Amino acid sequence: MNEECEELAALSALGSLTDEERSAFEIEVARDSELEALTSDMEKTTAALMAAAPAVQPPAELRSELMAEVRRRISARKPAQRTLKRTRQFLWVGWGLAAALAAGAFLLWSERAQLAQQVAAMTEVEAEARHQLILVRDERDLLEEKHTETLAKLTALTKELEMRRQSSSIAELEVKKLNHELATLQKRDALAQVQIATLQSSVEAYKQGVAVVVWDSEKAQGVLKLEKMPPVEAGKDYQLWVVDPKKPAPVDAGVVRVNADGFAKVDFKPVSEISEAAKFALSVEKEGGVPKGEGPIVLIGP
Repeated sequence: MNEECEELAALSALGSLTDEERSAFEIEVARDSELEALTSDMEKTTAALMAAAPAVQPPAELRSELMAEVRRRISARKPAQRTLKRTRQFLWVGWGLAAALAAGAFLLWSERAQLAQQVAAMTEVEAEARHQLILVRDERDLLEEKHTETLAKLTALTKELEMRRQSSSIAELEVKKLNHELATLQKRDALAQVQIATLQSSVEAYKQGVAVVVWDSEKAQGVLKLEKMPPVEAGKDYQLWVVDPKKPAPVDAGVVRVNADGFAKVDFKPVSEISEAAKFALSVEKEGGVPKGEGPIVLIGP
């Protein structure tokens, strides 16, 4: 085993080999059991030094200076001129330097552990914050979903209300239409129940006279209108009669008095109930009228 292998074993124990150097060195260790034993001893010694070293903050430039010195000595040393005693002295010097480096490494490891704890704490806080954010988002999504459902219900209710208003409007129109039809039918029915009769005379003195009767069979009453009627004698009056086929004699409908122009318009109603007004007659009777016709009938019809 040469001095270069011993130096590489020391650098390996200190963790200062490059990736290429470490790969080549591991091949040599696998081939040389003596080198393997030396490397194991150096690693144990380095670990013991690191465990025993106090936590002292080394200068920031110490590692770089130490490694530069080690590499400078490796480069400057000629293998043929080195003795085993000098090699051992160099290795113990290197281990001394390694102890200082190990102390600094331990301090760095301690700071790294603290940093790792802080990062873990921050990660935990971040995880809690993310959890809270997820809860807030879920609650927001739930509120948005409820808002959407409420809006949909409101829209449906608005449409239903509008449909009901339209139905109500249509119903009002139908009611108005039915009321109009009913009024028309009532009017037609009223007209159907109204009878208009024109009275005529065979007496020459009354042929110029005009007599019209409007009779409402439903109400059993009517209106008489006279025009151009000659005046009656003193102590006399015109009297209207309703002829009912079921009655033995005409029914009194009241006295009619005309003015100086022979005009009169009176509402009348028979003094007794009748079933049918078949004809109307106008006679000249005693002043104030009589219960049963006595004088001449001057107008009759139809």
